[in-house]
Amino acid sequence: MAVILIIDDEGTVAGRMARTLERGGHLAVVAPDVRSAIRGAALKPEAILLDLGLSNTPADALLRSLRQRPELLHTPVLATTERMDEAVSLRRASRSGFSLVLHKPVSDASLCLAIWAAVSGANGGTWPEGLEGIPEDDRHAFLRSLIEEGPEWLALEAYRRIRLGKVSLIASPNGAEPLGWSEILGWVRLLGLVEGV
Repeated sequence: MAVILIIDDEGTVAGRMARTLERGGHLAVVAPDVRSAIRGAALKPEAILLDLGLSNTPADALLRSLRQRPELLHTPVLATTERMDEAVSLRRASRSGFSLVLHKPVSDASLCLAIWAAVSGANGGTWPEGLEGIPEDDRHAFLRSLIEEGPEWLALEAYRRIRLGKVSLIASPNGAEPLGWSEILGWVRLLGLVEGV
């Protein structure tokens, strides 16, 4: 279980993300404003979801403030935004301190996969069987492309593959086994999401 801080002033959106993460076994802490974000940061979250469209403060200023806390210096921060142009420009740029950039509305599968990737990578976690033979930079590129640009159904298959062997939280409508990593990688290549993997 990981503590995930959700900084978003849209109550419905933040609540949905929190419920999704809690179903995945995480503790989700919702912070609708700067004051509650600072209080939530005291819990030393393993990942932070930061809405770029906060109405009460610029997200980049809040990110700088959070990064000044030594315990959060290396905590993955995932940006969420409703604006596709903003998401695309951040992805093309240096990401401005964000591990991932998620376009809202974020699907449950993409959110769970993004948090798994952020927490697993931040904690030096092991990669799922079938991905360990791929160079680490390529694995990150593969997951980033799948989460940020891939179709919902493929993100769901990847998350189901990761959860296989654990408590099954996301069942297939027809009860079928999830795709294997080689099949998921094949789809990623076919869809042109990433080269060289």
